[in-house]
Amino acid sequence: MIGNKHKLSYERRRGVVGYVFLIPWIIGAAVFFMYPFLQSVVFSFSDVTFENRKIITKFVGLNVYKAVFIEDPTVFRMMISSIGQTLLYTVCVLIMSVFLAIILNQSFKGRSF
Repeated sequence: MIGNKHKLSYERRRGVVGYVFLIPWIIGAAVFFMYPFLQSVVFSFSDVTFENRKIITKFVGLNVYKAVFIEDPTVFRMMISSIGQTLLYTVCVLIMSVFLAIILNQSFKGRSF
């Protein structure tokens, strides 16, 4: 009876195996996504210089954001331009995608084997 207490059911074993297969993906996401993301957040609040092949950071707080969003008059104009271009390109891609989907959904010679 004591031996049965530690045995896992089939569903539980499958769940454990699933998590084991997820471990490399979690490590990959942490190494290749989260670390650079957090480092860029730290850099955005710092004055970063490169000396003797080393990165030197000096914390400056929100001064960089203040300089960009309050003191620079071209930022909002460029942001609006970027948003406009993104919307235009998205609409063009959607229209072209629907057009091609309609064409490819028709019966034509060579469509299937």
